[in-house]
Amino acid sequence: MTEQEAREQFSAYLENELDPEAAERFQRFLASNPGCAAELIDFEHTLSLMHRLPAHEPALDLWTEFAPRMAGVRAEMKMGARQRWRFRWFNFLSSLSAGLILYTHALAERTHVRLERYLLQDPFHLYEGRGGDGR
Repeated sequence: MTEQEAREQFSAYLENELDPEAAERFQRFLASNPGCAAELIDFEHTLSLMHRLPAHEPALDLWTEFAPRMAGVRAEMKMGARQRWRFRWFNFLSSLSAGLILYTHALAERTHVRLERYLLQDPFHLYEGRGGDGR
């Protein structure tokens, strides 16, 4: 067993996940390698400190995400009915155009894959590396 293999088994050993034979082999290795045994003690100490830390709840600041959208909604609410209708119509056309572009791209890719089997292979591409005369 190498030191790197032993390091990879530190966690499994400390959590009693190794089978008895592997645990005994690991202990024999630690007895013959005091440097690695010291690393295991440091690792165990670090894990015990981490387990004693209080659970940290994630802080969500959603306002930074919603602020630009809310500014857009407020600006839209200040528009007149005709301006708002025109604004929404252009947004709809923009979304529709993007969707049509994606659909056309997917359709072209699918068509290319289906028709690829009918393409003839150029017999002269085999001779390109030998000069212009095919020798």
